[in-house]
Amino acid sequence: MKWAPQLKHARPATPLILVLAGVTVAALGGCPQPRPLEVTINTSTSGAPTSRQEILAQARRERELDWYTSLPAPDAQAIAHRFMRKYPFITCRVTRSSTFEIVQRIQREIERGQVIADVLHVLDTGVFVNLQQSGQLYRYESAESKSLPRALRAPGYWAACRVVVTALAVREGEGLKLKAWSDLVSLPRDVAIGIKDAETSGSAYATYYLLRDKYGYSFWERLAARKVRIYRSEVDMLAGLRRQEVDVLAGIMVEPASREPGVRLIWPVDGAPVVLGPIALLAAAPHPNAGKLFLDFVLSREGQALLRDVSGGYPAREDLDPPRGLPPLNSMRVLWPRTRWELYTALQDTLQAEYHDLFRPSGE
Repeated sequence: MKWAPQLKHARPATPLILVLAGVTVAALGGCPQPRPLEVTINTSTSGAPTSRQEILAQARRERELDWYTSLPAPDAQAIAHRFMRKYPFITCRVTRSSTFEIVQRIQREIERGQVIADVLHVLDTGVFVNLQQSGQLYRYESAESKSLPRALRAPGYWAACRVVVTALAVREGEGLKLKAWSDLVSLPRDVAIGIKDAETSGSAYATYYLLRDKYGYSFWERLAARKVRIYRSEVDMLAGLRRQEVDVLAGIMVEPASREPGVRLIWPVDGAPVVLGPIALLAAAPHPNAGKLFLDFVLSREGQALLRDVSGGYPAREDLDPPRGLPPLNSMRVLWPRTRWELYTALQDTLQAEYHDLFRPSGE
């Protein structure tokens, strides 16, 4: 799979930078960015094991690692079990929750100076950029990361282990005229729409951010004025569609939607939002060498193929095919952040508060 994100961008009609001129100032000035951490961690790798033999020897002494992830629990467990079969002297513990709940937990551990997590994987690149800039990522470059496109990694710090795409979905046989995100606001008023919670989900926040960038605040304002139901996960979204609670799913990950019987996936002609799921080793990791082996495994051809096959997600490596039944990324029109990842994260509090006011008004 060859993919250069910049080649297939859908061109936004209304840049987020311009639409959010006032909001950006608030986010960078009045609204708090991620707070400076009040701990000092030595991220120097001087004296750290560098050869494969040394890393293996130290990992045998460490004997365990903790992996914090937003992957669905069955998928994460399948990866952890395969890793432990490969390295039977290491116990891999999985802590699974939504992207922003995992991030909050990591931040609390760092602030207390009691980091439990060794390896972090969530659907939010900006989190990894901020952790890198604040010295909270261990400097380690897996040899396997060199098989990823340059846009999907920060050499020595983090690398994407999966690429998530969101789209639209309806029940098979549904005759709604729906080809683009912009069609959602012109559907008949009695059509119920299901969306994912952008206050807890990384993929949902990316979808909100990118469609706001393309169509402006008014798109989401018009959508919120309709019959909308909020779900926390793809499992819940698909169950709601089966129960006919909703007629359309907007912003569902394409992987589970494409595998669900009785569901028709719709690729929006105005672009499919893309979000990266990086993986990295924390600077204060209690078991850094076991963590290095885990990063190597997840980014390897074996690990990426496993992640693709158990989750149905797109692998980040260029030498693997896309998931069965899904088109290659370089063949589709995608929506990709045009701004720096720092802005993507700096606007998070502001845009999530805006989302809350639209879909969970205080009067409810």
